[in-house]
Amino acid sequence: SELALGTLYYLTKVEWRKYVAQMRKAILKDQNSLAARAAFAKTLIERGDKQSLDEAANHVKKMREISPNHVATFELTVRLASKLGRQADARKHLLSMLPNLTKVTALSVNDRQLLGMMA
Repeated sequence: SELALGTLYYLTKVEWRKYVAQMRKAILKDQNSLAARAAFAKTLIERGDKQSLDEAANHVKKMREISPNHVATFELTVRLASKLGRQADARKHLLSMLPNLTKVTALSVNDRQLLGMMA
């Protein structure tokens, strides 16, 4: 319900401060909530100012601790690096997730899913 309320504040575009306060409250209630952190980090990255990007970096870092292989963690890590002008870091992260295709004769189901997600 805390996350839903934050989402409503964001969608109505009424007041950014109310949205931020609500999302921080939602995250405080469940500090391991990947959904809350991902939703908040995504909007902070979209906002794009220095303060928002700094806060997004903290949430993305925590997401990597909570669930490093989750698709949202991966996506926001790459988006944040790109937004910060660190395309080389984003590329490095992308490539680190790929299976070594030079030694593969057949892709596993997991490898195919990973490649699909990354594409």
